[in-house]
Amino acid sequence: MKKIIAIICGGDTSEHDVSMRSAAGIESFLDKEKYTVYKVEIHAGHWRALLPSGGFAVVDRNDFSFEVEGVRIRPHLCYITIHGVPGENGILQGYLELIGMPYTTSNVLIEAMTYDKFVFNNYMRSLGVSVADSLLVRRGHGNDVSDEDIISRIGLPCFVKPASGGSSFGTSKVKTADQLRPAIDLAMKEGEDVMVEAFMDGTEISCGCYRTSKGTTVLPITEVVPQNEFFDYDAKYNGQVSEITPARLSQRVTERVQKLTRSIYEILGCRGIIRIDYIITAGDHIKMLEVNTTPGMTATSFIPQQVRAAGLNISDVMEEIIEDVYAEKAAAVGGSEPSSSPETPSVEKASPADTDPYAEIRPYNDDEIKPALESLLSDRQFSRLLKGFLPWLPVPVRNFLIRAAFTGVHSTLDFQLRFMKPIVRYVLHRCARRVSFSYDGVEPGTERYTFVSNHRDIVLDSAILDVMLHKHKFPTTCEIAIGDNLLIYPWIRTLVKMNKAFTVKRGLSPRELLRSSKLMSQYMHYAINEKKENIWIAQREGRAKDSNDRTQESLLKMMTLGGEGSVVDRIRQLHIVPLTISYEYDPCDYLKAKEFQQKRDNPGFKKSKQDDLDNMKTGILGFKGDIHYHAAPCINEWIGELAGLPKGEFYAELASRMDRIIHRGYMLFPINYVAADMLAGNAAHADMYTEADRKRVEEYFSQRIAMIDLPHKDEAFLREKLLTMYANPVINQEEAMQS
Repeated sequence: MKKIIAIICGGDTSEHDVSMRSAAGIESFLDKEKYTVYKVEIHAGHWRALLPSGGFAVVDRNDFSFEVEGVRIRPHLCYITIHGVPGENGILQGYLELIGMPYTTSNVLIEAMTYDKFVFNNYMRSLGVSVADSLLVRRGHGNDVSDEDIISRIGLPCFVKPASGGSSFGTSKVKTADQLRPAIDLAMKEGEDVMVEAFMDGTEISCGCYRTSKGTTVLPITEVVPQNEFFDYDAKYNGQVSEITPARLSQRVTERVQKLTRSIYEILGCRGIIRIDYIITAGDHIKMLEVNTTPGMTATSFIPQQVRAAGLNISDVMEEIIEDVYAEKAAAVGGSEPSSSPETPSVEKASPADTDPYAEIRPYNDDEIKPALESLLSDRQFSRLLKGFLPWLPVPVRNFLIRAAFTGVHSTLDFQLRFMKPIVRYVLHRCARRVSFSYDGVEPGTERYTFVSNHRDIVLDSAILDVMLHKHKFPTTCEIAIGDNLLIYPWIRTLVKMNKAFTVKRGLSPRELLRSSKLMSQYMHYAINEKKENIWIAQREGRAKDSNDRTQESLLKMMTLGGEGSVVDRIRQLHIVPLTISYEYDPCDYLKAKEFQQKRDNPGFKKSKQDDLDNMKTGILGFKGDIHYHAAPCINEWIGELAGLPKGEFYAELASRMDRIIHRGYMLFPINYVAADMLAGNAAHADMYTEADRKRVEEYFSQRIAMIDLPHKDEAFLREKLLTMYANPVINQEEAMQS
């Protein structure tokens, strides 16, 4: 059966006609053998489907259906090509989320942010992307800043443009002081806010990008050579421009632009086709101009040109995007196709606390997610944290954008994919060189697993695993075991419970510990076998500061307090998968070495809350080099071999076997081999690194020791501890390979 596609076009801005032309272009690109296509125009308060007969049908906004020849039609998917309000600022996306309709653009938050150029450019600057200097002039406050102040801060020439909008409507290039105020007045005809932006001299380029299940595709770059002063409306749509695809750039600059385009797309978590415009200034500096999340699709638009230059067929690209969005929506509603009729959401009462045996430790249930968000936004400490990241964004606007981004978030998994996944990908982009994931004997499917891993980072170990599982098409992410000693503020507790974390209680009396351990074990069995969730848990309490990764028998004993049958049966019911995490560089290595000396000099030393926060921050934001995750086969393949052992021997042998598996899974780097040789005082592993590697590693250790601030710094002791951290994975892997 053909899918029904609604191309939503029109809008209420000056870009209405451009949108209608884009809709005509998209309609011509779609394969009519596979899709029945209707253009739906939104304009002046009217929503209507334009019919082939020349007439129209009124759209029922309750479910986005309309009647054609007596038949009620509800599209399977909407392709949004409104340039401006309401299709490019998140409003239309929020509506479609609420009625459960798949659509082709990015989500509410990304659309709202990218539509406001001033807000978005400041956000991108905070992520390290180079943009032009700018300031904002708001209607009714135009006299708060004088023309002289603007010119002194931004300089001449400069550009004056509406902060929201596109197609260069209301945009002026200002060369002299007397042109500034008329340019601001012109821009204010398009909106309340006007951005004054510094002029950047260079080569203007544009690069398209889209993502499907096959991965992210970055298109060839177009060089823009306008005949006018700048790339204005006539240049864009009336042919007063030369467009060169691929652009006349060096291979190095081309690769840098395409890499940046891919990074921006993936960090933001965009969807569908976007286009990013840049200026290449003197010295090959790349300056981002703007991100267009609903680029023009007319005959003269960049995207069709770039698709052809890539050797692709625009019809095939459109089909890939549509089918991918549709499949993603189907997966989100449980594997069935999105409904083509109005849905009535069911509302269930939350379980009372006395009927919820796991209430004190479990993550939030799906119906608790939105109240948890409101709790976060009202938390003063959390608000101060956000202000540190976005100091220029007013609190009401910031909270509105966050709430808008929550549209369509109905579960902890939705929260992870909407918020945590982009954050983790951004951190990895900034702080890691490469991230890889290998697995054998563990496949995406109906089985759920308990991943038991060595512990490298308090926050990222499980977060990176979640991203890798989603990337490799596993059906869900992990519930995360986290010690309550890390939940030092209420907002941290709220946030981690939204992120599918369950609590491991620390510092208990023996009686309380037994009760807590039994409850956690029962919950883990419940999560795996009834909730159908994966679990991540570290192989020991706390990180192995010397990287001598060993599984605690007490952890395995805790796991057998729940479930049914023998201890082997209870372990088997958790589907345990040993997981090895390898970092090339540990950002917290110098802090661990420092703590070793502090505890040596003062056996009663304990870290403060601030120390824990500093460790978390360093672990997240510090450079990690290459990162590798390796999931071994589930231990159910061999756990039966231990069935005849006495309990004491059973746990010891199980821990030992899991350790050997984890150690064999290490990915080792030159720094590990150099450290092993430096620690042993030999060159046993010299074939695994170069002399340049050795010098680089020696310099690295010297720099890390220099970062340690202690009054009586014992450099020989600290160096030995650092070497041990990096040498132990080599020592343990070699021993595991021999056994």
